[in-house]
Amino acid sequence: MYKISKDTKIKFEQSYIHKDYLFYLFDLFKLYTFHEKPYSRLEIRGIRKNLIKSFSFRTFTHPTFNNLWDLFIINGKKSIKEGLILDHLSDLGLTY
Repeated sequence: MYKISKDTKIKFEQSYIHKDYLFYLFDLFKLYTFHEKPYSRLEIRGIRKNLIKSFSFRTFTHPTFNNLWDLFIINGKKSIKEGLILDHLSDLGLTY
């Protein structure tokens, strides 16, 4: 997550192995992005050089995401606040 001005945006990225999951997330968030589809990053060295390393997309900044920022970011660092899992995580959320 990134805080731009007063609102938040989210970047989703998964390795090429998890392409299907990333594209699924893209379908869930496509109303919050300017991208037509996720974009890919290529390996720059090694045995997989010039092959797809990962897929990603970013949302645009939106006040809707500020609640997530407040749940997970403390003093600019990702954190797990006390009660976060018990108070905010449902069975469905746990599957993601």
